[in-house]
Amino acid sequence: MLMDTVDALECRPKLAHRFAEKKILPKYGGQFSFSDFSTYAFEAGKRVMPESKKSPTDVFLAASVYAVAGASRNRAKYGNKVFQALVASGRTTFPLNPAAYDVEGHTAYASIFDLPAVPESLSIVTPPLVTRSVIEQAIAAGVRNVWMQPGAEDLQSSQLARDAGLNVIDDGSCILVSLAVERHT
Repeated sequence: MLMDTVDALECRPKLAHRFAEKKILPKYGGQFSFSDFSTYAFEAGKRVMPESKKSPTDVFLAASVYAVAGASRNRAKYGNKVFQALVASGRTTFPLNPAAYDVEGHTAYASIFDLPAVPESLSIVTPPLVTRSVIEQAIAAGVRNVWMQPGAEDLQSSQLARDAGLNVIDDGSCILVSLAVERHT
């Protein structure tokens, strides 16, 4: 081992500064073994596994159940294209559209609460004002990941979802591109 024990201030000044700001004292009286320090984060004296190294997109696409808010019956609209791409990729996907009975032969649902299963990942293809209510439903229902497709982004919705601990993708990237890359790799 390179060092048996190192002081947090010497090894990771930024982390040590955060501990000092929050008045969180790490275990071992401020001392860490090098392996502990590089493998774990310390919070309130407890050992916590580090956050996933997967990208937000990878986390979103690793879900087992999906929904598309704004899934459309019109094949020219992106809500339809996103829904079809998720279904074609073999993922269990539900269309959300309060104005449609079905989308591409799949029963459409008016809200997340009407779905037969809570989706882990929700793709949003709605106007920003509608996105706000969709995000509120997603948080209340227990959705873990949301991807606001280009044009659906809303700053308030994004912040609300992040504050609730959701994995949020709102950077202008499109799920259709990610699914196409996934299909060809």
